[in-house]
Amino acid sequence: MARIRRRKVTLTDEQKQRHAEIRRQVDADKQRLSREAMEVKARMDAAFAAMQLLKAEREKRGISLTELAERTGIDKGNLSRMENNRNANPTLETLHRIARAIGGTIEFTFKPAA
Repeated sequence: MARIRRRKVTLTDEQKQRHAEIRRQVDADKQRLSREAMEVKARMDAAFAAMQLLKAEREKRGISLTELAERTGIDKGNLSRMENNRNANPTLETLHRIARAIGGTIEFTFKPAA
């Protein structure tokens, strides 16, 4: 097995400054990317919660996935994934189509950011 040998490199002042600037940029990007990721997660959680409500209503009304697929024109496998996969990301139009197919509607509300 090959041995890895460390080599000490002495940076110039300019290289040190560039390195420090890159570190600052990475730290700033981490914070921004974390915020963006949390926003995406919140949207996906909301979509999953909506799908869970639609699934419960579908089951309550005795509508099978096969029947729902026929009513919506959405593939049965895709409907199943949307109902059971937290990472599914249905569009608002898809949520509306499913709601109409089971005899209801979807309403959205606006809440100011905290």
